Amino acid sequence: MTADHIPHTFQVDLRGLVDLLSHHLYSSPRVYLRELLQNAVDAITARAITLFASLGDPARHDHTGAQLMAAWLESDLGRGSAAGVRARAVLEEYGDEGEDENDTEPDNIPARRRAEARALLNYLD
Repeated sequence: MTADHIPHTFQVDLRGLVDLLSHHLYSSPRVYLRELLQNAVDAITARAITLFASLGDPARHDHTGAQLMAAWLESDLGRGSAAGVRARAVLEEYGDEGEDENDTEPDNIPARRRAEARALLNYLD
């Protein structure tokens, strides 16, 4: 092997890393833990959107509908930032293409989902 391709191993003291982050980067260990969990939820949500998008439109529409339902519940529970993340994820999924002319047509699910996500974001502001 050349010097450029020599594998190196190292060990990490996770307790020390968590202690360092939770006491010096964040205001308290609880804030660090909450941020860590929220990042995990966001990563899982992003992977779920990718998965449902690969399954085709019916599964995609079911997933975004569930996302919006969860977002409204989160907004009612005082978790506005989490609700906003979900609503923006739906807009990203369908593309935020400005105003839709046919928001109320039953067959235009993407337009209805965009309109509902926008309504939620307006409600949160």
